[in-house]
Amino acid sequence: MRAALGAIPSRDSKFSTSHVPQLLPLAWYHQFFQAFAAQLAVPSCDNTRYVRRAAALKLVEMVSGGTVSRSAPLLDMPVGIAQSTVRQLRHRCPGTAWTHFQEAG
Repeated sequence: MRAALGAIPSRDSKFSTSHVPQLLPLAWYHQFFQAFAAQLAVPSCDNTRYVRRAAALKLVEMVSGGTVSRSAPLLDMPVGIAQSTVRQLRHRCPGTAWTHFQEAG
């Protein structure tokens, strides 16, 4: 597992960051995140991509103990794209939806 220096994973897991793709597979999205995406306040064709990318970042954060900025390079993703994705998705979340997304896992 490639954990960030001094970082403590937030969850025990049976996978490492190398098992996480840049975008969560569509089957996983439909099974676990489609209901979350349906409640987003800004309807957009980009929502699916934002959710799939943010979920991948969250999985890496969980197993590496890092942040979005530290997780992005582990997914071969530019940090700016990762930060923008999270910012856009958070902006689209009504009420406590963002908190629920962050606590999922």
